[in-house]
Parts: sequence; C-alpha cells; structure tokens
Amino acid sequence: ALAMFSLCSSDFGDLNPSKMVSLWFSHTILAVSDCFFFLSVFPFGTIAFSIRMSKVTRRECREVLFQCLYSAAFNRDESLDAFLHTFFHSPRFITLLSDSYFLEMYSGVRAKSSELSRLVAHFAPKFDLPLISIANLLSVYIASYEMLYLSPELRPDTRISINEGIGLSKTFCDESNKRLTNGVLHSITA
Repeated sequence: ALAMFSLCSSDFGDLNPSKMVSLWFSHTILAVSDCFFFLSVFPFGTIAFSIRMSKVTRRECREVLFQCLYSAAFNRDESLDAFLHTFFHSPRFITLLSDSYFLEMYSGVRAKSSELSRLVAHFAPKFDLPLISIANLLSVYIASYEMLYLSPELRPDTRISINEGIGLSKTFCDESNKRLTNGVLHSITA
C-alpha cells in the first residue's frame, strides 16, 4: 500500500494528461484487524484518508449472542454492555449494542426461555431436559427463536436458521448435541 502511494505521488510531478486521468482517483484499501483504511490519492498531492469499521456478520453476531446468553445464564447481574466491553475489546463488537437483530435476539431468547425449553422437551422427549447443559440448549434456543419469534423484517430463511443453529452446536457444544439440535429444529419446521 505504501508503494502504491509513493508511485502515485511521484507521478503527479509530470503533468501528462493521460496519467492524470488514470490517476485522478486512485484507491488503496488496507484491511487491518477490524477496520478498513481507505487511502485516496487525488491529483496534485491531495490525500484523503478514512477509516470504515467492517460490519459484524450475522454468523459472528450469533456466536457473540451465544456467549452473551451463556454468561447471562450464570451471571444474571452482569449487563450486556459490561459483558461486551469486557470480552470483546474491539469497537466493532460494541456496535452490537445498537444492532436491532442482536438486541431483539438477546432479550427475546431470555424472555422466552421457558417456552423454548418446552419446545425442546416436546420435540426431543428422549433427552432429559434438566440434565442437558445450557451450552447444548442455547444453539437450539437461538435458532428456534429466530425461526418462530423474530420480527419478520429481521428473520432469515428457515434453512439458514437451522444451518446456523447446527453450526453453533458444532462450535460450542459436544459432538452428541448435533443430533438434538438437528432433530428439534427440523421438527419445528415440519
């Protein structure tokens, strides 16, 4: 990126019109950590520099949501704001505090946890609900809430919810939980 900058700035000395047109607006994009740095070089040495935060993806949002809900299950007094500031130092993740999907999912899963537990008990009668760890239940809760209760304008396709629920299960839970997650989520959609 620095080589691109020095090349462009040295070319401005020669006022060849064809070079000026081709270099009229030259961009260099650097991806560093969670930010994108845009370096724009204009004719006659004018430089514009801006920083744009990359947006948190839905998949990352679900993973952070899983961790927030897991923490809330054991530490009911800790605020969501405090949790995100403590464990996710990047300003990129702090933006989740204003993300409507994240906030609705967080408060909704916590508010409807008893209904989601009844769904799991109904669709997975072979599993003894009190013996299932909260980590194993959260992937089902998140995907179920997303499919059944999330606002229509925020709700993804059902297949996406099922796949992401199974993905959360693979990431955060033991191997046997994939069966529970897969069975319950497919039963809900049937």
